[in-house]
Amino acid sequence: MWTKRKNKNKYPYIILGLIQGIILLVTFRKHVNRKKLVVLIMSYTGFAYLFEYVVVVLFRGYEYRPKFLKNKELDNIVGSVWSQLFYVPVAALFITAFKFGWKMKLFYSLFFAMIEKFFIQLGIFRNFWWKTRYTFVMIYFSFLLNDYWKKGLDKRNSIVLNISFFNMVQATWMNTVFVLALMKKVQYGIGNHFNWKEHLLVSPIRGLIVSVAASFLRVANKPTTYVKLLLTMVSCDLFLFKKGMLKVNGWFVLPIIYSTTLVSTYFYKSLLFSSLKKEDKVPERN
Repeated sequence: MWTKRKNKNKYPYIILGLIQGIILLVTFRKHVNRKKLVVLIMSYTGFAYLFEYVVVVLFRGYEYRPKFLKNKELDNIVGSVWSQLFYVPVAALFITAFKFGWKMKLFYSLFFAMIEKFFIQLGIFRNFWWKTRYTFVMIYFSFLLNDYWKKGLDKRNSIVLNISFFNMVQATWMNTVFVLALMKKVQYGIGNHFNWKEHLLVSPIRGLIVSVAASFLRVANKPTTYVKLLLTMVSCDLFLFKKGMLKVNGWFVLPIIYSTTLVSTYFYKSLLFSSLKKEDKVPERN
C-alpha cells in the first residue's frame, strides 16, 4: 500500500507541469519577441537556482518528495528543478510578457502558496524551518523583479544584460551537469566515497566559477575569449581531479561539458548583445 502511495507522488507534479507547459506554449505563441522571452525565463531560472542552492541545499529549508527517483537527495533536487526551472519561471514569464498587474501577481502568488499547502497535505513536500508565507512573499517579489528585468532588457541596461548572461551560462552548465550526473557519468564530492549530498554542494560552486569566468571574458571581448574559457575549465577540473573532488565515467564526459559551455556562451553573447537589438525593432503583439 505504501509503495503504491509513493508511486503516486509524482502525479501532482506532472499535472502542474502540464498546466504550466500549456501556459508556456501560449506565451510564446502570442508574442513576436520570443528571443527576449528566452532571456527572461533563463535569467529567472538562474536566480532561482542560486536561491534553491542556499535555501534547499545549504540550509535545508524544505524538501521535495516527487518519488521520481529512489535516492532521496537526488529526488529532492529533481523536484527542485521542476519547480525552479519550470513551474514558477513560466508563471513569471506569463505575467511579464502579457503585462499583467498586481492582481495577477497576487493570484499566482496565492496559487503557489496553496499548491505548497496541498502538497504538504499529500506528503509530497515538506517544510522544515521554511514557512509557506515566505513562499508567497518571495514569489510575489520575484514577479516584480521579472517586470523590472524586462524593462532593463528593453532599455539595454548593461547591468541587466551582463547578469542575464551570467545567469544563462550558469543555468545551462547546471542543467548539463545534472543530466550527466543522473546518467552516472560525472560526480563531484569530497573524500573517498562520494554521495549525492556532496555532489549537490560542490557542483554549483564549480558552475559559479565557470559563469563568472565566462562573464569577465565576455566583457574583454577578445578573439582569445573562448580559448581562455576552455583553459579555465580544464585547469579547474585538473585541480579537482588532483584533490579527489571529481569523478568521471567516460572520456567523452568533460568534452561534452566543455563544448556545451563554449557553444552556449557564444550563442548567449550573440543573443543578448546583438540579436535582441534587432528584435526590439519589431513591435510587440499582446
